[in-house]
Amino acid sequence: MFVEIPHTADKAIYVESTTLEGLFYDSALGLMAISGISPLKSKKIYSENYEVSDVDSETLLVDFLNFLIYKMDLGFYLINSEIRIDSIHLFSRNYFGKFKNREIYIKSATFYNLKIVKYNHLYRTKIVFDI
Repeated sequence: MFVEIPHTADKAIYVESTTLEGLFYDSALGLMAISGISPLKSKKIYSENYEVSDVDSETLLVDFLNFLIYKMDLGFYLINSEIRIDSIHLFSRNYFGKFKNREIYIKSATFYNLKIVKYNHLYRTKIVFDI
């Protein structure tokens, strides 16, 4: 689950999920939503694997979201993703479609006040995107 939250100069979302993988996936959906993607009515879907190891979950999340921003810059939006996280390693199989336009051009996901917290069986975070 994600919701857009107010931010003075950039875009931000609050995300929560029962799993860390779900938190990453919902963060990706939030990114697509705040970008205002208008998908093409094409049935062409292509897939691409993404794999990264890093120092912590927050850095993995920023790396993953910035990969998706790069794909949006190439004209692709995320349709679905199968994510596995093992300690400091992330592997995802991502399915992309083409889009015709987007309302907001996001430069990057940031580390601004980024902290993934597990509380009452829910993973929670707030992500700020630089626009």
